[in-house]
Amino acid sequence: MKNRVWVCCVVLVVVLGCSDNVPLRGKVVYSDNGEPVPRGLIMLESGTHMSRGEIQSDGTFVISSLKARDGIPPGDYRISIAGAVETYEMATPRAQRAVMPGEVAQSTPMRIVPLIDPKYERASTSGLTLTVDRSTREHTVVVDRAM
Repeated sequence: MKNRVWVCCVVLVVVLGCSDNVPLRGKVVYSDNGEPVPRGLIMLESGTHMSRGEIQSDGTFVISSLKARDGIPPGDYRISIAGAVETYEMATPRAQRAVMPGEVAQSTPMRIVPLIDPKYERASTSGLTLTVDRSTREHTVVVDRAM
């Protein structure tokens, strides 16, 4: 009977979680002047795990794995950054004709300008890595601007 109770306790601890995740936050900045990268999604991937964080307008991020702000398991990670772009409406001619019945209105053309070097879009080409252990709490990611 004691063995069953012990096994049930162990199963409960594993299922309910003694999470080994480390809370991780940081900032993404430009290499030329230390200014923050104002948007994007930072992703950390290992061979068995992927975590992510949304880059805020001040360059800061908080890493999440399965739910918001739940941290990241210790390990070695490669880093990639997606969506670090500015979008601009392109100039359109002043005189636009009205849309006739049955016609489909055309959308305003947009110009997408990358903020960082495209090499950071893939973990395999970014050159960015991070080893997360119990002492890791904050990390600054330094990236080059797009040419």
